[in-house]
Amino acid sequence: MDLASGSALWHLAFSVGGLVVWLIVETWWPFRVLVQSRLSRYTINLSIAGGNTLLLSVLFGSVLLTWSHQVMTAQTGLFNLVGLGDEANVIASVVVMDLVFYGVHRANHAVPVLWRFHRAHHSDLDLDVTTAFRFHPGEVLISALIKLPAIWALGVSPLGLVSFEIGLLAAAQFQHSNLRVPEPYETIVRRVLVTPNMHRIHHSTVRGEHNSNFSTILSVWDRLLGTYRMNVHQEDIRIGLLEYQDPRAVSLTRVVWMPFVGRCSRTCSRSFCMMRRTQRNGLGMVCVLRKRLWIAGFRSACFYSRMRSMSREKGIARRRGVRILKTCWSGYSARVQP
Repeated sequence: MDLASGSALWHLAFSVGGLVVWLIVETWWPFRVLVQSRLSRYTINLSIAGGNTLLLSVLFGSVLLTWSHQVMTAQTGLFNLVGLGDEANVIASVVVMDLVFYGVHRANHAVPVLWRFHRAHHSDLDLDVTTAFRFHPGEVLISALIKLPAIWALGVSPLGLVSFEIGLLAAAQFQHSNLRVPEPYETIVRRVLVTPNMHRIHHSTVRGEHNSNFSTILSVWDRLLGTYRMNVHQEDIRIGLLEYQDPRAVSLTRVVWMPFVGRCSRTCSRSFCMMRRTQRNGLGMVCVLRKRLWIAGFRSACFYSRMRSMSREKGIARRRGVRILKTCWSGYSARVQP
């Protein structure tokens, strides 16, 4: 069995195994009562997970690993230039790729186009292990495209890539679980890894809480880069997005179409989001531009109509003048005739 087939099987095994284990654990020690029907949420999240599994098996198994193998064969990338061994390459790949995807996660909240896909993940009204699989296929594809230059620039080995993917999957399942981790264990674990309490704040409907705690595996990146936040009462956190609090608005069909409909949320960064609501009239920038275009078109139509009216009036006046001239000429001709 080659590495691609083996890694795909390991990824599937960790996905299914972790899902079953965390579902059992969070049923025994739940943090909060779920507000949405389990059957409805599981249907949505696991349907998306099934599609993403097929997509990942193609992208990860055949494309990314092949690309990583070519990078290692050509000995390109930072890790190869500094001469890291196999074990060091695996460790460096996990750590640095985690930093890269901290930046990707932060960009998903700042760039409107990326947020349109990422908000499908944040639209979940509850937080449990199935939320770890609720990523729009478009976001999965974008992440894969970002990994291609990252693998080349860093020199990530195939084993390092597999280790990062499995670590990312395990961390996502843990941090999204509806699990009550008792103290002092939660604080101890949070010094190294992202915990459910830390990531639950990130899924809050409050914008200031929502735009914090972007780390994916290691919690150190939020601490170093100023996005770490824990001064929130966990029981008061409301999960989801304010514009998608109705369960009917987050059905499977609407989640799939979510990137292509609706306005950009105010959770996007004010400096990046061109579609944010303006303080004056509450309309998005796209709506403002659309309104201005409509006004410009209306004014153009009015101007065209006015010009036609003026042209018509001028034509009428010209015809009247011609008739008067003809009448005068006829009278003059009659007088001068002998």
